[in-house]
Amino acid sequence: MQLITPILEDYRLKHRLRTVGGSYDGDKSKVIQQGFDQKVPSVGLPYYFKNDLSLDCDKVIITSVDILINTQVEKVDTQAGGNPTLDNLALDTLKRGYVVFQDDQQKIINLLPMYSLASAGNGFKPTNLWLDKQIWSNCYFIFDSITNVNSTKGMVFRITYFDKLIGV
Repeated sequence: MQLITPILEDYRLKHRLRTVGGSYDGDKSKVIQQGFDQKVPSVGLPYYFKNDLSLDCDKVIITSVDILINTQVEKVDTQAGGNPTLDNLALDTLKRGYVVFQDDQQKIINLLPMYSLASAGNGFKPTNLWLDKQIWSNCYFIFDSITNVNSTKGMVFRITYFDKLIGV
């Protein structure tokens, strides 16, 4: 027990120790709605997230990424104009995609199957993450098959995060 206690205390002090209860763990949450940049999506083509400095590693630690499917959010509004026009993707379509998180050197720090990030496929429990090296505009999603993926579709991501404490 003498070995375990200091390790747990260190994790608690660094805020890396969390209870698992199937809820979103973080101070803040942000919804990202994104369509496909091209008229005809391509296999292996990365779809980069729009630049959002508030999600970069110097400001936040991302604790979960939840991909919301068409039964949770039917339409996607990529223009933030309050007029959603794109159909959201179904859960089965996510089995053919990946989300890639990269750092400032564009080195992959995490590559996760989209299906594993969809709470709908996990008993509506989010996937817990600890991303503290990401540059949001370097992160992207990619498909190895584009069946049911086209320019009339979009995606909705719920990002949960903590603000980093500067100087700690």
